[in-house]
This record gives sequence, structure tokens and C-alpha cells, in this order.
Amino acid sequence: MKYHSLKMEEVNETMRYLWNKTYQGTDIDGIKIRSENEGAASTSSRKSYNYRVRRHHQSRIGTPD
Repeated sequence: MKYHSLKMEEVNETMRYLWNKTYQGTDIDGIKIRSENEGAASTSSRKSYNYRVRRHHQSRIGTPD
């Protein structure tokens, strides 16, 4: 689990850098991959994860979310 967490941080740091270099809009501050552990798979000892891409933005006063 520790290895997976470290790799997810690395992927998200790379995505943050690339997002800031390429995206010029103001509505989204960044994107991040989130993972949820589903536990061990029934046929092997490997764990199974669900992944989703989440966008995030800082709250701006007077701007609808």
C-alpha cells in the first residue's frame, strides 16, 4: 500500500505541473487522480483499486461553483 500511495503522489505531482503549464482557463485549478482500495481480489493476493479523476478549484467569493 505504501508503494501505491507514493506512486499516486508522483503521478499527481506530474499532472499538477503539466496542468499548470498547459491549461489557461480560470474555472479549474487542477485535476487529481483519486484511488479507493477495494481490498484483495478473490483470485489472487493483489489488491484492487478504483480510480477517478477529480477536478478542483478554490472557492472564489461571488463566483458560482
